Amino acid sequence: MMKNITSIHTLEKAKKHVKRPRWIMLSQLRIGGVPKRLLLLNLIATTIYTVGVLSTLYASTLEPTLSKSILMSSGLINGLAMITLAVFVDPQVAILTEKVMKGESTKQSMNKMVGTLVISRLCGTVCAQILLVPAALYIAWICKLIP
Repeated sequence: MMKNITSIHTLEKAKKHVKRPRWIMLSQLRIGGVPKRLLLLNLIATTIYTVGVLSTLYASTLEPTLSKSILMSSGLINGLAMITLAVFVDPQVAILTEKVMKGESTKQSMNKMVGTLVISRLCGTVCAQILLVPAALYIAWICKLIP
């Protein structure tokens, strides 16, 4: 598979299908129709998912004596992100998908929603990089309080 993907012929064909992003493409990904609250919750959940495991690993190096309890807290952190996604984000996405399937909404509105959700996930990943060290310090501090 890797041999076929990286062949010269495949790469030449890819040039025809890959386009540089243009302003008009970005302007079509407007927030319109997608609630800002949904984007914010998606951003927060993605931030928590991304920072959850990495910050616990870093916190365990900061406090080696508490490393077992710190590493076990990763599941609690990611559980919060999972609940946020399952309760708030996924039902909204399912409702819009159902409207498109019934013909009550256009496929273009679905594409806009997917695009804006991808952008909010990208922003959540960037936020997680910024919060990595503070989250690790916070997790280490919380685990020190637990007897």
